[in-house]
Amino acid sequence: MTSAAALPAPLFRLVLAFVCGGDDALLRLRHAYRPVPPLADLRRLALVAKDWTAPVREVFAEAQLSHLTIALTSTTRAELENVKRAATLRGSRVRSLNITFGAYDAHQRRFFADTGLHFVDDTPLPWREIFARLPALRRLDISRVPLSSPHVAAILDAASTSCVGVEALLLPGSDGRLDGAGSESVASIYAALEKWSARGTGLRHLSFPSRLDADRLLQNTDYVANVSALCPNVEFLDGYERSIEGYDRLTCADEWTISRATWERFNQRCTRLKEFNWIVAPFSDDFFRVFGAHRKPALESLTFAVNMLWDWGRYFFALGDADRGSRPCYGRFATDPKAALPACPALRKLDVCFYHPVDEELIDDPAAVFEEEDFDFLVHQYPADEVFNVDVFGDAFCAALAANCPLLERLSMREVAERYNRNLVPILRFTDRGLVALSKLEWLQTVELRSINCSERGLFALLNEFPRTFGGQRDLQISLGGASPGSQLSFYHTVSKLLELLAKATDAQFVVRRVVLQLHNASLAPVDPDWSRSYLRKLEALIEKVKQQHPSLTFRCGINGRKSRGFARIVDFGLFTSRATPSAWLVWDHDTTRAQLERGDVFYDCGSTLHSHPTQPDPPPEDDYFYNHFDYGDHVERYNEIHAGHALATGGSDAARGALADYLASEFNADIYDYADDYFLGDEYPDY
Repeated sequence: MTSAAALPAPLFRLVLAFVCGGDDALLRLRHAYRPVPPLADLRRLALVAKDWTAPVREVFAEAQLSHLTIALTSTTRAELENVKRAATLRGSRVRSLNITFGAYDAHQRRFFADTGLHFVDDTPLPWREIFARLPALRRLDISRVPLSSPHVAAILDAASTSCVGVEALLLPGSDGRLDGAGSESVASIYAALEKWSARGTGLRHLSFPSRLDADRLLQNTDYVANVSALCPNVEFLDGYERSIEGYDRLTCADEWTISRATWERFNQRCTRLKEFNWIVAPFSDDFFRVFGAHRKPALESLTFAVNMLWDWGRYFFALGDADRGSRPCYGRFATDPKAALPACPALRKLDVCFYHPVDEELIDDPAAVFEEEDFDFLVHQYPADEVFNVDVFGDAFCAALAANCPLLERLSMREVAERYNRNLVPILRFTDRGLVALSKLEWLQTVELRSINCSERGLFALLNEFPRTFGGQRDLQISLGGASPGSQLSFYHTVSKLLELLAKATDAQFVVRRVVLQLHNASLAPVDPDWSRSYLRKLEALIEKVKQQHPSLTFRCGINGRKSRGFARIVDFGLFTSRATPSAWLVWDHDTTRAQLERGDVFYDCGSTLHSHPTQPDPPPEDDYFYNHFDYGDHVERYNEIHAGHALATGGSDAARGALADYLASEFNADIYDYADDYFLGDEYPDY
């Protein structure tokens, strides 16, 4: 403890930031000039030892002094004098300055000024005096000053003149005003970038959520061209983060409407990027290949995504192309995202985001109009067609990933809007070969995959071909099956085949490593009750065989609709070794299942309390492998009852219809529900 506290102050701050950040600290430690842990963590670290108390207090005091916020409320003379006094007292200690006039909503692209500042644009403010007192400033945040305000130009001119060491600039987005002040503000931004480039080292972090609406091609070309020329050392261009909406949708106000030539210059110059999100750039093979042709040795985080607001017709029209239709190599006709991977030899985190057209049954459901606040958005803004071909992220992509990104630690291929995209099908070209390629990645820790087309052999390879040099834990979450007729039972077949393989395996080296595997069932359809009982009997027998062969393995299986030794649907199936610690995000760690884990249960029930009539008692604890999981399958019998009642009510008396309406309102908090006649899978069921 004493030796750590005796470190030089800058190094000690880095150590504290890493300790508080955990394994992902280096990815979150985005700005080396401000590695200050959260206040709560500093308080806790101060109690580690007596020798730590004084250094931690110094770090906290320096952090407080290094950050200055100017939140104007009235622009009175007394308030401005207080601002200048604070700048004078802290002086060269200030590293970060935040100026706020109100709040900016990046999604609505509107600025809301604080009460008392409606006439601030007509009030001269002493920006040159303020910035002259802050020579050591390195981070300037004016994201809460409206872009149309003349003070933006005044602030940037004063800052670029007096504070040559600024490395981070957080700007406001367009607030929809296309007057001269807005254009003047944008021009002042590029003038300030030029000063910092000529007199300092240039910016390392630039956040500009959106440009002016007029002439998208010109505005975005100017932005990217100025960044390329004036900020060659830029590491973060993350304006999109303040306007991105990722819950049940994927929209972003930051769109780079640029040509291939502009993109080429950007990639040639800005090779020090540490992260990039494709949601701002055209999803095109040409852009992938240009990106991959210029190595970015510091790039650690990459995201492939398509903006829901992206309009290819508008894009081609802006480029002056008369043909505004779809064309090869763009959007859903793009085939080569793996071409971008050679640029990322140090990549540690890769995300791929999927979404699809809204399910027709949701749009046709009259209840959705009342239940969904943004129903109009779902109908009109969700794409009518697929935005890209999911198969481009298959085996070939995984092979290129393993070959070009040997340091990869986290891989995520996830569905953004599963609530509206429930009729999913697997990535057919993501097979066992893709999993085998991923298993070769030496530092891979976390894998999250939406439904893929793999078998038990690929899963076993991913489990067992564990690099000996890696001593950490691998957390694997993989979805199987889907809504297509050929994949509805894939999850069940693969789980049983994997258990058969494990029962026979004598070379299962992973059992002495730290591995957690969770398989999700991507098919929402309930199965036939008789088939479920035979399948469950076989599953229990297979698990017992595997436990005899590999006693260090623990299994968990979540079902819903459990009844009479059968089930409606298995939600997930998982296993982990005795040395592994399942994530707290898994249902396995919930308090309701902790007792079952401790007593060695495998199966847990996921919602049996929602059955319309009493279920048969569960078997004794030693044979009980289920945990409850509430999902679609719990309502199968209730759905049938409602469907029959609905048919009766529509042709019956007013009293019958009223009784049914009361029943639905009490049970489901809705006015009308109408369900299909057939709730069970149509595949032929194998005998178990």
